[in-house]
Amino acid sequence: MILFLLILVGLGLRLWQLGEPSYWMDESFSIATAQTLARSPLYHALLALVGASSNWQIVAIRGLSVGFGVGMVVASYSTLKRWVNVPVAIVTASLITFSTIEIAWSRQVRMYALLQLCFWLSLYCYERWRGGKMHWVFPLITTLATVFTHELGWFLLLGYIWYEVIRRGRHTLFSIITSLVVVFIVIHIVVPTLPLVNYWWHYLYYLTTNYYVLVPLALLGSWWLAKTHQRLVTWLVIVWLGWLFCISFIVPLLQYRYLFMTLPILFMLAAAGLVWLWRQHWAGKLAVGLSVGIVLWQQQLTVLPQVFYPLESDTATAPFEYKTFTPQPNFTDAYTVIKNYQSQHDDIVIATPYPIIHQLYMGTAPDHVIFVNLTGGTYPTIPATEYYSGLPYSAPEQLPADKELLIILDQFAEYRLDARWQGILGQAEVLWQDDTRPWSRLTIYRIL
Repeated sequence: MILFLLILVGLGLRLWQLGEPSYWMDESFSIATAQTLARSPLYHALLALVGASSNWQIVAIRGLSVGFGVGMVVASYSTLKRWVNVPVAIVTASLITFSTIEIAWSRQVRMYALLQLCFWLSLYCYERWRGGKMHWVFPLITTLATVFTHELGWFLLLGYIWYEVIRRGRHTLFSIITSLVVVFIVIHIVVPTLPLVNYWWHYLYYLTTNYYVLVPLALLGSWWLAKTHQRLVTWLVIVWLGWLFCISFIVPLLQYRYLFMTLPILFMLAAAGLVWLWRQHWAGKLAVGLSVGIVLWQQQLTVLPQVFYPLESDTATAPFEYKTFTPQPNFTDAYTVIKNYQSQHDDIVIATPYPIIHQLYMGTAPDHVIFVNLTGGTYPTIPATEYYSGLPYSAPEQLPADKELLIILDQFAEYRLDARWQGILGQAEVLWQDDTRPWSRLTIYRIL
């Protein structure tokens, strides 16, 4: 009954006005990839099926992630009931049901909800198989599903190695540290395919400012559960810390969303901490109430459904010169303005860095595509075509001098424009601007 109620609530929170928020940049990439099945085959193959059968209706294609998000509620309860106990299973499933970031990613046309679900099931199936309680075919299927959802899923292989190290119980810490060092050396020195990075302090800052209640609860829960499930707790803690090391020093892009894959481990351990506190005297119950109150105040939990959920970003006051953010501009309102403007003016030429978003709203390709460095790396030469649409990039000198030009740019694109386009903006006036969302200012420039 409790699980059934959580499923209903989880669906309600995730489906609430699902089609209202604007498409954003990464969603357009997922849609374009699904239409060509260029990479990450599992999620995009499923998205292609849903999109083709629904004529790419936004509620339907976002609903795919809703299913995976609610599936994570069910999976957490079902697995932890067998792994640990029913109270921890209920509290963990409740945290996932109401977690704001879980709800947010369950409403996006992105693969992360599926990645998290497959990753969690892979850990569970591998441990059960090694304990003689499950056939080997199940961890094989879930592991392949994780890897074919996102290349980050290859981290599971390290997790499995660590399980075997812990199981044997000899030189555990040395073996785990050695394995991480070996991976680091291979990737950065032997086969230097990725640049050297150090995002450690970024991730620690993000965790301490957003999860300063859940992390101490997780430490308490780890201590309590280790009394009866030492191997399991040790393994899951090492998997969580090992992944934090990998995204800090090996994965080349700084994205707080990469923490999402292992977030259920934090929820599970924090849930154990809450269960232990609740079983104490009145002071423990008071601590539970205080903890839940603070997390609600932080808006880490959502009880009343919302239309818009901001995704992980640094705050403007974060103590770093380089800040990472997830832009979610209001393209819906911007293209409403453009459609109204076009109905009143002839010979309008439109330029944008996001041709897929333009096609989603306008039904046709933009007149010009502006090159923007999406990854922040250095391009020796500007590519001839935009990756997802295949449309050619335009140079400023290709713009017509005898027509009115509208340029649609969000804050992210403006940060990464090259000098040529910066010069063009110097001649423009602002036709419309929305600056109501953090890191997501959106501007329509007009050049007569």
